[in-house]
Amino acid sequence: MPTESYIHDLFNVETMSNDRRRHITPTHRIGRHIAAVAIILIALAACHYLPPFRGIRGGLSGRLGGGIDSLVNSRPDSALTLLNSMARDTAEMSRRDLMRYYLLRTNAENKCDTVLTARHAALMRRVCDYYDNHPSSTPQGDKRVANDRMLAHYLLGRCYSDMHEAPAALQEFLNAAEAADTTSTGCDYKTLSLIHSQCGGVYSSLFMKRQSLEEDMLAAHYALVSKDTFTYFTLLNLIADDYGNLGKPDSLINIKKECETFFRKKGYNDFAAVTIGSCAYAYLQKGMLDKAKDCLDIYKMESGLFLGNGEVQKGHEIYYFTMAKYYMADDILDSAQYYFRKELTNATDNNNRIAAMQGLAELYGRLHDNDSVAKYATLCYALNDSTYKESKMAYMLEMKASFDYTRLQKSEAVKNEQLLREQQTKRTLLFLLILAAIISAAILRTTQKNNRVKIEKLNSRLLEYSQDRQELHKREKELADFLEKEERLRKYLNELSEKYSSAVIRYREERYALEGENEKLKRDSDVFMKRIEELKVESATKTNEILNQKGLIERNLQIISTLSEKVKGYESIHPEFKMSGTGIGRLSESGIFSPFNEYLHSMKRKPSRQEWANLLNKVGEEMPSFKTFLTETHHLSKDEYKLCILLMFNCNPGAISTIMEKSMPYVSKTRKKLLKKLFNKNGQPDEFDKMLRTIF
Repeated sequence: MPTESYIHDLFNVETMSNDRRRHITPTHRIGRHIAAVAIILIALAACHYLPPFRGIRGGLSGRLGGGIDSLVNSRPDSALTLLNSMARDTAEMSRRDLMRYYLLRTNAENKCDTVLTARHAALMRRVCDYYDNHPSSTPQGDKRVANDRMLAHYLLGRCYSDMHEAPAALQEFLNAAEAADTTSTGCDYKTLSLIHSQCGGVYSSLFMKRQSLEEDMLAAHYALVSKDTFTYFTLLNLIADDYGNLGKPDSLINIKKECETFFRKKGYNDFAAVTIGSCAYAYLQKGMLDKAKDCLDIYKMESGLFLGNGEVQKGHEIYYFTMAKYYMADDILDSAQYYFRKELTNATDNNNRIAAMQGLAELYGRLHDNDSVAKYATLCYALNDSTYKESKMAYMLEMKASFDYTRLQKSEAVKNEQLLREQQTKRTLLFLLILAAIISAAILRTTQKNNRVKIEKLNSRLLEYSQDRQELHKREKELADFLEKEERLRKYLNELSEKYSSAVIRYREERYALEGENEKLKRDSDVFMKRIEELKVESATKTNEILNQKGLIERNLQIISTLSEKVKGYESIHPEFKMSGTGIGRLSESGIFSPFNEYLHSMKRKPSRQEWANLLNKVGEEMPSFKTFLTETHHLSKDEYKLCILLMFNCNPGAISTIMEKSMPYVSKTRKKLLKKLFNKNGQPDEFDKMLRTIF
C-alpha cells in the first residue's frame, strides 16, 4: 500500500518536494617628516585589516538598496536581468556591495526556479562568511544585516538542496533560523517562514514525521506573523498532511475544512477543491463513504485537473486509486477493477504501480481468483524489490553527502586555524609599527620644544619693535592732529577778518545812509563797536593758540625724527616687519593690536573676547572691502577670518599659532585651503600670504 503522505501530496497543487516548497510565497620639517612616515606605516599595516574600498560607478551602491529588494520579491525575472547588467561593475564594487550583489542575484535566480549548482554554493559560502563576521554598528543596520545573514544561509541551504546534499542543506537551514532576530521589529518573518518550511521538507524526505510537523507549524506561525494569510493556509495544508502521516485523520479533516473555507472565501475554488479532495482517503479510513464520495465529486468538478475526456492530468493518477478504494468499500468490484487497471496503465511512478497491483490483488482475493492474486502479488513483490533498491541507493547517496559535508567542515577548520595564525602575525607587526610611531612622536615633541624657545626669544624682540613703532605712529598722529587744528584756526581767523571788514563797511554805509537817525545810529554804533572789540579779542586769542600749536608741532617733529631713525634701524635688520601706510597701517597706528603683541611678549594671558571684538570692528571700519571680500563674498568662518587679519598684521605662522592657540599644521593647512577657496589656486601657504597682502 502507498503511504498516506504520498496520497495527500498528489492531491495538492504544490507537492512536498523541496524544489516547489520555495514557491509557497513569492606638522616643523623634521618633525613633520617623522610623523608622516609613522602615519604611512600605520596606514599600511591597517590595510591588512580593512576591506578594499573602491568607488562604485554610477551610484551602484544606491542601486543595491531597498528598491531592488522589493523587485526581487515581486518580479524576480526583471530583477535578475537588472542584476546581470551590473555584472560588469563587480570589479569596482566595495566588498560590502559585492557580497550584497551576490546575495540579491542568487535570491533572484532561486525565485526564477534556476537549479543552484556548486558555483552558487561557493559564492554563497563567501557571502555567509562575510555576514557572519561583519555585524552592523547601527540599529537600522543591525536589522538589515540580521535579515541578510538569514537569507544568505537560507540560499546556501537551497544550493545544497539542489545538489541533493540533504544533511548540509538541513544544517544551513537551521543556521538561517538561528540568524533570525525575532526580537526586532524589522525581522523578515516571510523568509523565516520559508526556512522552517524547507526544514520540514528535508525532515519529511528523511521520514522524520514529528520533526516535519514541528517545522511546518513554525513556518505557519511566522507566515501568520508576517500577515501572509495565503501562505499561512497553504502551510496549514502541509500540517494537515503531517497529521495524516502520523495516523490522525480527524485532525487532517478538520484542518483541511478550515483551509477550504478560506480558499473559497478568497475565490480560489480550484485550491479549495484540491484541498477537500485530499480528505477523501481519510473519510474512507473512517468508513464514511458518502463524505468520501462528496469530496471526490468536488475534486473532479472544480479542481481543474481533468482533461476534456475525463482523464486526470499526469502526476495525479492517485485519484484512480482513491476511486477504486471507494468502490471496493461500496462493494462495486467491477468499477473498482476498472480504476485499479486505469491507474496501473497511466501510472508515471512505481508508487502508483505498486498501489494499483496491491489493489488488484486484494480485489481478486475477494473474487477468489487465486491465480490473479498470485500474479499481481508476484508483480508487486518484484516492483517493491526494485523500489527498495532505488531507496537504498538514495540512502547511500545521502550518507555519502553527509560524509563529504563532514570532511568539508574539517577542511574549513584547518583553513580557519591558518587564518588565525596569519592574523596574529599581522597584529604583532602592527604593534611594532605603533611603537615606532610613539618613538617618532617623542622625537618630534623634543624638536618642537627647542623651536618653541627660539620662537619666544624672537617674539620678545618683535614685541619691543612693535611698541616703538606704535609710539612712532602715535606721535605722527598727534602731529597730524596739530596740523589739522592749525589749519582750522587759520580758516577761522580769515573768517573773522572777513566778518570784521564786512561789519566796518556795513557800519559806514549805514552811517552815511542814516544821518537823520542819530540816536539809532549811535546805538547801532555802540553795538557794532562792542562786537568789533569782541572779535578783536577772539582773534588775538586764536592767534596765541596758533603760536602755541606751532611750538608743539616743532617738538613733535623732533620726536618723530628720532623715532623714524630708530625704526629705520629695525627695518634694516628685519625688512620683513615693514608695514604699509594703507588701511592696515592706520589700524596699526591706532594701537588696536597692542593686546596681541603683549600676549606674544609675556604669554601671561590670552587676548580677551572684547579685544578680539574691538579688533574685528576696527578692521571692518578701516577696511570694509577686506571684510566684505572675506566674510560675505567667500563666507569664511570666524577662525579663518581671524587668521587673515593676523596675516595682514604681518604675523608669522608661529605667532598666529600662539595667538589663536592652534597647532602649526592647522595654520598651514588653513592657509593652503584659503588659497584655493579665495583665489582658486593650488600652492603653498606662503603664496596665500603674499596674494592677500598684495590685494589689501
